[in-house]
Amino acid sequence: MYKAEASAVPSDVRRSLYRLIALIELYDLEVRRGVEALAQYPDVALSNQLLGEAEHHFRTFTEHEPRRDLSEEVVDVLLKTIPEPSTYPDRLSAFTEARRFDLERAYEDYGPNSDHFLLYGRYILASQPESLIIFERLTNAKMLLQGRWVDELPGSMLDDMAEAWGVSL
Repeated sequence: MYKAEASAVPSDVRRSLYRLIALIELYDLEVRRGVEALAQYPDVALSNQLLGEAEHHFRTFTEHEPRRDLSEEVVDVLLKTIPEPSTYPDRLSAFTEARRFDLERAYEDYGPNSDHFLLYGRYILASQPESLIIFERLTNAKMLLQGRWVDELPGSMLDDMAEAWGVSL
């Protein structure tokens, strides 16, 4: 519309475009307001950051679409087991690279395309990005993880992940 003369654009089209511009401005304002509101809840921001990091690494193993609601619930529990969460993304990256072979095996045997998952419906967390954090915690803080988990999530889910990772609880 800016390239054409104003009189060349029919008034009903011009009005529609102005309404769209107003909607875009309103959308931008609401997004900004939402981001500022979320900043008041650092735990939510930290959970989202941690989940984002896990998703980034998880995508190197599978393109499976995880369940966001499940991820949010599990990550909230996992955060309680992580000392210095602000430095954890680097530790998760190092763990993922150091244990890549083991992770590939676990996802192949128990992940979203495995018989365990597709035929039996078990090992649901092995189809989720937070599985990387669970595997890392099973390796480095198994007792703490188990202690926090037992009060908030079904024990069978952690048992399945321990089996997939090859550790006993």
